[in-house]
Amino acid sequence: QDAKITRPDHPLVLYAQNFSKNFDLLAERNSAIFHLRELAKASVLAKFLLSREDANIDTQWFSLFDTDTMKQKLLNLPFEIPQLWRESAAEDD
Repeated sequence: QDAKITRPDHPLVLYAQNFSKNFDLLAERNSAIFHLRELAKASVLAKFLLSREDANIDTQWFSLFDTDTMKQKLLNLPFEIPQLWRESAAEDD
């Protein structure tokens, strides 16, 4: 759990402030961070819409995702995660 009071000059506080200040630049240069941010935005919006009783969401939106096709794609994925660092280490030898 976070401390109730954190010194403003604590290294982690300074790191968090710099990270927040430069987040747009980091997201621009690293697509994974950009996509995670966009996914977070979409998740928050979806949770908000589903939690509202007065939100009139057309049922067509729920049928856009084909679960059967996604299950087939997931079943065809390899069970092993590639480890590129091993390959690059072997090339250096």
